[in-house]
Amino acid sequence: ALEEGCSRDELMSQIVAGAGNTLGLENIFFALFSPDRQRLFVKYVTAAQGGAAAGEEISLQDLPVDVLAPEASRVATYNGNRLIVSVRLSNKPVGVFFGSVPNGQTPDAEQVMGFRQFSQQLGLALSRQ
Repeated sequence: ALEEGCSRDELMSQIVAGAGNTLGLENIFFALFSPDRQRLFVKYVTAAQGGAAAGEEISLQDLPVDVLAPEASRVATYNGNRLIVSVRLSNKPVGVFFGSVPNGQTPDAEQVMGFRQFSQQLGLALSRQ
């Protein structure tokens, strides 16, 4: 159980790590939008060698178009084995959550549903005062 004194950064890191441990994913990271919402920067990461690194910038052109649509809160898959979902506060995207299924496998329904639940936990943690 998390203690009340847990910082937001610790909580966010635990959620990202939990998605990997629970769902069997790899290269998991959460990227936050810049204040002008033109760029994403990786903030929380549990990545295998060659994966994203904290502070790395992600081009919005690399994202599936539907992920940032106003109604997008569903998990999208791209490149066959990657999961991505927009994380929102007050229905506005604040970041994007990424994860990969190992060995190029296709994500199953349990992984997709679980990934969405972890993304919702990220949103709750971000709204924490």
